[in-house]
Amino acid sequence: MGRYLFGTRWQTALSQRLGVSRELVGYWARSERPVSQRYSAQLAEIVGQQHERRARRERSTYEAMIESLSSDSARTLMLAMLAAEIEVRVSVITRLATSSPPLRPAASARIDYG
Repeated sequence: MGRYLFGTRWQTALSQRLGVSRELVGYWARSERPVSQRYSAQLAEIVGQQHERRARRERSTYEAMIESLSSDSARTLMLAMLAAEIEVRVSVITRLATSSPPLRPAASARIDYG
């Protein structure tokens, strides 16, 4: 997750973003110390923000690509493919949101920041 958010020097970038030492982030990455609820909440917020930024950028690029197509049939095909992908995502989200009990990570699960 760390590389997804900040790239190869993610531990330094994450420590700066959270205002904690680089050493503490290293402990978290090696599962030598648990991430506190406070920082877990901040991490969740950072992930959400980063995901939204990337999704906006991808949407913008995809829309520009579709608009640049001179062929109506190619544009129709691309939009149909996008619609199918959206249906799959909605189906998965609906299934996860309505599953009982809610999905939760195991208490002893190791968080992989690599």
